[in-house]
Amino acid sequence: MRSLALVLLATSACTKPVAIDQDAGGGPLGVVVPDFSCPGPGCEDGADVGELLVGAAKRSIVPNEYELVNTAYLDARNSETCDPGTPLLGSGHKHRLELSDAQLAAVQVDAPLTVNSETTLAHSHEVVVSRDAQGALHAALSATNDHSHELQVGPFLEPVTVHVLWTAAERQRRCGEMRRRFSDFPSTDCGEDGLCEGDEGWPGADEGENDGKPDWFRDCGADRICPGNIPEEGALANNGLDDDFDGVIDDGPYPGPDFGEGNLKYDGLWQAGFGSNIPSVAVHDPIWARCFAALRGDTSVVICSVDLVGFFWDDVQRVRALVADAMGSSAPDHILVSATHTHEAPDSMGQWGPITNDNDVMPRISGVNPRHMELVRAQLAAAVAEAMTNAQPARLKMVTTRSGTEQLLRDSRDPQVLDDTVTLMQAINKSDNSSIVTVYNWGNHPEILSDVNNQISSDFAHDLRLPLENGLDGTDGRPTIAGLGGVAIYLQGTVGGLMTPLGLDLDDFEGNVTKRRSFAAAQVMGEKLAIIGLQALASESAETVEEGALSVRRKQMDIPIFNTQFHVALLFGLFDRGVHHYDPAELINAGDEFSARNLPHARSEVNRITIGPMAFLSVPGELFPELAVVDSLKEPFPYTPEGRPIIGEDNENPPAIDEGPAGPYLRELTFGARHTMIVGLGNDELGYLIPDYDFKTNEAAPYFEEAPGDHYEETNSTGPAITGMVLGALRGMERWLRQ
Repeated sequence: MRSLALVLLATSACTKPVAIDQDAGGGPLGVVVPDFSCPGPGCEDGADVGELLVGAAKRSIVPNEYELVNTAYLDARNSETCDPGTPLLGSGHKHRLELSDAQLAAVQVDAPLTVNSETTLAHSHEVVVSRDAQGALHAALSATNDHSHELQVGPFLEPVTVHVLWTAAERQRRCGEMRRRFSDFPSTDCGEDGLCEGDEGWPGADEGENDGKPDWFRDCGADRICPGNIPEEGALANNGLDDDFDGVIDDGPYPGPDFGEGNLKYDGLWQAGFGSNIPSVAVHDPIWARCFAALRGDTSVVICSVDLVGFFWDDVQRVRALVADAMGSSAPDHILVSATHTHEAPDSMGQWGPITNDNDVMPRISGVNPRHMELVRAQLAAAVAEAMTNAQPARLKMVTTRSGTEQLLRDSRDPQVLDDTVTLMQAINKSDNSSIVTVYNWGNHPEILSDVNNQISSDFAHDLRLPLENGLDGTDGRPTIAGLGGVAIYLQGTVGGLMTPLGLDLDDFEGNVTKRRSFAAAQVMGEKLAIIGLQALASESAETVEEGALSVRRKQMDIPIFNTQFHVALLFGLFDRGVHHYDPAELINAGDEFSARNLPHARSEVNRITIGPMAFLSVPGELFPELAVVDSLKEPFPYTPEGRPIIGEDNENPPAIDEGPAGPYLRELTFGARHTMIVGLGNDELGYLIPDYDFKTNEAAPYFEEAPGDHYEETNSTGPAITGMVLGALRGMERWLRQ
C-alpha cells in the first residue's frame, strides 16, 4: 500500500510548490523572532495604551442543509449500545417463526411453548405460543426490550410439516456505522427495509426495491423533504421531534425540488473522530462558533472556539479574508481559532468519509460537506465581527486550579501523565458588572458517545458551557449554583497522550453510575467541570485585574509531512489545504545524504498572546502533556494519579522515560504572565505532537499500522519533525521576549 501511494503521488498533481518567507524558527535554545508582532512594526501604530475592551459573541454552526441515510442500512449493532436518549429508529422489519407439527401438537392450555424467531437485522425474539380454553393458538413476545412486534397465529388451513408465522413489521433502535458494502449498487437496491431477496428475514419486496435507485440514503435534497411527504400536523408540527421517522423535524408539505434532490448522490454528513462510514442523522445539541475580542489602543485580537474535530490553517486564512472584506480597517489584528475536537460533529477535515471498498483502509472520498463548511466559515467571521463591535471596558478575573482525574480523565497511553490543569478567565463589564465572557481551558477528548452515536453534539463541552452561563438548579442531587451569564467558551488544552473519558464510570449527582457512551454521562462530566470552574472563580485564589497589556506574537512554519497515510489523503483530495516545498512531478522522498528531499509540507503557525497576566500559547494539534507540565517524568511523578504506575506492567514496548523531554516546558514559558492557557488545535489540526523519545512507527507499514505497544498516535501525526519545530518556535519567542 505504501509503495502504491508513492507511485501515485509521483505521477499525479496536487498543488504547485509555494515558497515561504518565514523559516521554521530556531531550536530549543535559540532566539526566534516572530514574523508578526503586535504592538510592533506592521501592526498599525503599535500603540498599547488606553482601556482594555472585551467583547464576545456566539453563532450557531448547526448544519441545516443535508440529506439523510436510511437507518435500515446502519450496521445492526446490539441496540443496547445505542444511547437511550437517541431517537433513531431503523425502518420496519419482520421476523419469521417456524413451528413443526410436533411443536404445534405439544402446545396445550396448561403447556405453552417457548421458541425463538429467526434472526433479522442481527437479533431475534423469544416467542411464547399458547392455547386458550377453546383451543385457539396465541403468540406473544416474552420480552419487548427496546421494540416489540405483533403476532397473529393460524388457523393453519393445510396439513404441512412446517407452519410459518411472520411478526408484524416494527422499528428497532439503530446506531453506529453503515453496514458493510452499503453503497454497492445495484446489489443494495433493497428498498426501505434494507433487505434483499436471499437475506435472512426477507419478507418480500418492499417500497423502492429493485427500482434502479440507491436506497441507503434519501435523495430528497438539502431540505430532506421528498415528493409525497406527509406533513406532521397539530401538536406534532411544533414539538421539535421527527415523529414520523422520515428524517425531518416538524416537516411540512413538499415544497418542490431543491439542491441535490434526485441527483443520486449522497449530499449528507459524516461524523468525524472515530471510524469512517458513521453518518450524522440528527442534532442532539447545538454546535457553535464562540469568540471573544480583546482591544487596547491599536492592538486587537479575537480568540475563537469552534465545535469541530479540527479546523485547518487554510480555513483560518479563509475566515481572516472574510473578516477583512467585511470589516476593512476595523478588522482585528489577529485571529486565533481552536477546535474543541468534538467527535460528534460533521467531518471538517476530510478523513472520515465513506469507505466503500472492502480492500481499502481509508476513504477515497472526503467526508466534508462543502455547504456546511461554508456555513462554519461565515458564522465564524460573523462572530468575530460581532465580538469586536460589542467590546466594552472590562476588568479581568482569572484563576488556575486542577480538576483532579477521578471520573474525569484517563490516559490511554503510557507514560501515565495527565495534565488536569484548569485555567479560567472571566471578563466583566466595568459599567454594570455583568459578565462578558468566561473562558475555560482544560484538556480532554470530547468523545464520550464513542462510535455508537449518530447525532451531532459538542459532547461534554455543551454541558460545561450551559452551567457557566445559566447555573445549576439543584435538581437530582445537583448543587444550586448561580451562573455567570455572558458567553462561555471552552478552549481545548493538552489533549494528546491520549487524554480521554472513555473507559470511565461517571457517578451522577445522586451517586448512580451513568451509562457509558451516553448523553447522560456527557452531561454529568460537563456539569462537574463547570462546578469546578465556578467554585474556582469564586475562591480567594482568583485574582482581579483592572487593566492589562495586550500583545500578539506569531510564528509561521512549514511542517514536513512524513505520514504516508496523509500522502494518500492529499492525493485523493481528502484535505482541502495547500502543500508546499513539494514537486508533484518528482518521486516523494524524505531526503538523505544521497537524495534531495521532496516532501509535502503543511503551512501552519504558533501563537503567543497575552491579555494582562494571562498567556495563551497555541499549538497546531494535540499536544502530549509531558511537553507542557514540569518534571512529569521525574519522581514523585506529580501528574500521575496516586496508586497508578507511570508505566503499565503489560506494556510490551514501554517508553524510556529517563530519555523524556527536558525543559523549558510550555507551562514554564510565563514571561509577563501568571496564568497560562495552552490552546490545543490552535489555528490548525495536524494531529498528535509526540515527544521525540517515544515516537515509534511500525517498521513494516509505518503510519498505516501501529508499532507494538501504545503507538496509535503516530498514525495520526505528520511525523517526527513537528514537535521540535513547534516547541522551538514557542521557546524561541520566549527568549526573544526576555532579551
